[in-house]
Amino acid sequence: MSDRLFRILENEISKVNSHLPQKVIPLHLLLKMDHPQILTRDGEKTTLDNKEIESIAELFRESELKRISLPIYITRRRDMGKGTFAIGGSIHNIYIVRGVLDDSLPSFNIWKLKDHPVSERIIYNYQLSKIRSKFPTTTVIAFA
Repeated sequence: MSDRLFRILENEISKVNSHLPQKVIPLHLLLKMDHPQILTRDGEKTTLDNKEIESIAELFRESELKRISLPIYITRRRDMGKGTFAIGGSIHNIYIVRGVLDDSLPSFNIWKLKDHPVSERIIYNYQLSKIRSKFPTTTVIAFA
């Protein structure tokens, strides 16, 4: 691929991802805010729902809250096949998303002791609607 074409593609992907946050915010700080907001790459403010934030916080011990940042990135991965997405961030993010998809997931402290293959980071298009319906403001879709 030529350098020029590569730069054009990078620019287009950047435009498509302008809704993404400039930075993620640690969960323990979001819990202290009355109206938690993030600033997007294009300068817009987006409000995160307090109920979603509290719901996520309930999944973890207080000592874990500093290790979790929101929103959770879910990145479209065309290189991995049609309708494939990858969960970004820490093992905590994987647990949050997997918990939406599996009601029988044990507590985080038990779950984290198991081996977690890279495949646990992968979700598919048909699962995305369930995740986004539960956490519409605390997850964002990115395009790679």
